[in-house]
Amino acid sequence: MKQTALYISLLSIIITGCRNKTETTSPVIAPITDAVFASGHVEAADQFTLAAFSDGFLQDTWIKENDNVQAGQILFTLDNTTSSIEQAAAAENLRLASQNASDNSPTLMSLRAELANAQQKLQNDSVQYWRMKRLYETNTVSAVEFEGALLAYENDKNTVQSITENIASAKLTLQQDLIHSQSQYKTSVAGNNYFILKSPGNHKIYRIEKNDGELIRKGEAIALLGHPDSLGIVLMVDETGITKVRTGHKVLIELNTHPEQIYTGIITTIYPYFDEEKQSYKVEASFEKRPSNIIAGTLLQANIIVAQDDQAMLIPRAYLTADKKVIIRRNLNADTIAIKTGIISTDWVEVKEGLTLQDELIKAN
Repeated sequence: MKQTALYISLLSIIITGCRNKTETTSPVIAPITDAVFASGHVEAADQFTLAAFSDGFLQDTWIKENDNVQAGQILFTLDNTTSSIEQAAAAENLRLASQNASDNSPTLMSLRAELANAQQKLQNDSVQYWRMKRLYETNTVSAVEFEGALLAYENDKNTVQSITENIASAKLTLQQDLIHSQSQYKTSVAGNNYFILKSPGNHKIYRIEKNDGELIRKGEAIALLGHPDSLGIVLMVDETGITKVRTGHKVLIELNTHPEQIYTGIITTIYPYFDEEKQSYKVEASFEKRPSNIIAGTLLQANIIVAQDDQAMLIPRAYLTADKKVIIRRNLNADTIAIKTGIISTDWVEVKEGLTLQDELIKAN
């Protein structure tokens, strides 16, 4: 019995020693915020890249960076010597095709002259035919003479019909040639216009990519344009955070050009695709109050506030197990229970259900 008592006494000492080393805490009421980090930059609203429609040397730049331009205003011209020659040739072909398709066309006038001669011959041979027919009926002329007049008359009719059909066919062919020439001319004009780059709307010139004299390839960027007065925020959010982000969420923004100063914005657009190159999702936001002297392209870092509670019941993150349970001490006994959590940050966990402020929590090993 003495040995048993000594064993119990030693065990009591060991348990007491361990208990003294066990870390405990209780829930507290405090504010908590859940935020998603994002990097990004400032970008003009409706920003787009103006690209070349054709290959060519940049001949003239009619604007400079920071200029506001109007719809239809000429911004750049490329060397279009070859295209101008082609347009001049197409214009001459169109002139000739128009002349050939007119009523005074040499081709049609020649056919009409042939038709007039054939019609005159038909009229003469018609008179001769009817005269010979009457004489034949009275046996005044032979059958051979009558048949000769009939044959001439029939040939004349066929000739008139053939020339009439040739005129109609020639008109159709000449009209088709005219349409084709018009199409070629319009194509050449359009092609020539490809060497003149105009503004598609009222924009601001944010960046010019090329200098006069440089060879520009078709599709190559020449300038960056955008809304003249509106600057927005483009954010890149990773896969772990995008599911939490919603339009209307508040954004805290720190610009690289304005360190230590926080600006606020609102999420306006979440694009429904994953950018393979940047390995993130694109999100847009707008400033609640735009900073002064801000420049498009400025890099920034942001925290998107996805959840917030000013009166939350909180426990340290270290007291939550991997399966979202906690160990509590009740009536000197340790018990593991499941709790309902809300916001989980790096250091704190919001408790929605399962604990009271009086509960004593034991830190999970």
